[in-house]
Amino acid sequence: MLVFRLAMPSPIVTLLCGILIFVLIYLFSPITTDYSFRWEGVGYVVLSCLLLIVGLAIGARFVFKRVQLLAVSRRKTLKIWRCSLVVAGVGALLRIYDRAIVRGASLSGDFFAARESLAEAGVGLASIASAVTVPFCYVVIFMSFIVWRTGMRSFSRLLWLIPIALFPALDAVWIGSRSSVLVLASFILVCLLVFEVFRTHKWVLPAFVMFMVAAIWGSGLLFISRTEQMGLDPIVSAYMSGYAEFATISDGAVAILERGDLSGMDSLLFGVINFSQYYTHGFFEFLYLYENHKSWHSMGAYSFNVYLKFVSYMIPLGDYSSVVEDAQVRQGVFNTILGPVFIDFGVLGYFFVLFLGGLIGLVSRKAMKGSVSVYPMLIYFLICLFFAPVVSLLVFAQGLYTITSFIFFAFLCKVLGYRAEVFR
Repeated sequence: MLVFRLAMPSPIVTLLCGILIFVLIYLFSPITTDYSFRWEGVGYVVLSCLLLIVGLAIGARFVFKRVQLLAVSRRKTLKIWRCSLVVAGVGALLRIYDRAIVRGASLSGDFFAARESLAEAGVGLASIASAVTVPFCYVVIFMSFIVWRTGMRSFSRLLWLIPIALFPALDAVWIGSRSSVLVLASFILVCLLVFEVFRTHKWVLPAFVMFMVAAIWGSGLLFISRTEQMGLDPIVSAYMSGYAEFATISDGAVAILERGDLSGMDSLLFGVINFSQYYTHGFFEFLYLYENHKSWHSMGAYSFNVYLKFVSYMIPLGDYSSVVEDAQVRQGVFNTILGPVFIDFGVLGYFFVLFLGGLIGLVSRKAMKGSVSVYPMLIYFLICLFFAPVVSLLVFAQGLYTITSFIFFAFLCKVLGYRAEVFR
């Protein structure tokens, strides 16, 4: 048996930290908003957050054990690692085959052309299969931390790990998407926290801070490149795009950007501004959604659209996609974790967030009992809670596909009898 420590953050503390970070970014970022909202929407947000916290506490039975000492089988750990590596590798090959060959997405770096090709070709079975298997890259990262923490390190495993761990980011850059890069960076950060790497290796924290600065900078450069390929001025786009409706660049920041040429440090400033806009606009978008919603709700069709898409290949479901589109007030924007809930259920969303909190709390409780199989899912749920004031990662960034992958991983662990023994 191999012994290692885990320090799992509390879901409730994670949610509260996410809210605090959101408030700080909004207060200190170079953006402004002049939206006059009604307080009914704020009341919906506050009550939903309280119910989410109640659900988290009830699901975990009011117990959140932070540090655990676990023991796992060496043979089964390596077996699970290899199986996850194979599934992730197959998923990566399927993704490349689907996008490059089946749907003809170009590798030339033209993000707009690549997205247009994918949209025109539609979604096929290869797309769905890759969407469910590619998130096993996250599983490989998690299992690699266990392998590393228990002393089973080797150069050959590192060579296999690097391309698999980087694939979600490379795949996102292929089509000019940034959400998958955010999820990957967040997943790695939570793993570093869970396995206490910051405590045992002091250099990791400053290295990760430098990585995050580089990621925000790179995100800004990616946005500049993407808008220029569409024939748009990046600064004008930052004013006119949907997400800028309630998160406008301040006049001082605009003056600085217009004096430069969006290269060097100017591009870093633009990256910070663009990041701040994306991060903060969702809350005000939700308030706008709450005040301008239709008189009907899509009753789960919006949040669980990917499952309907899969079922539609076997059973005709009619034109459900138009129902999803009509249920939205504004498309192409974030609206916190509550946006999809309100679109689907309206005031009945109170029961959904209570259920969601209970589910996450239950997963947390199973993890505390030594179910290693649910840890990747719990880590993803923690990421969802942290970014709850921003976006619903349960819906966006192929969230349901990722959760489905983690369910398959839990089933794989159960079949192979992989479980940890808890010492404390």
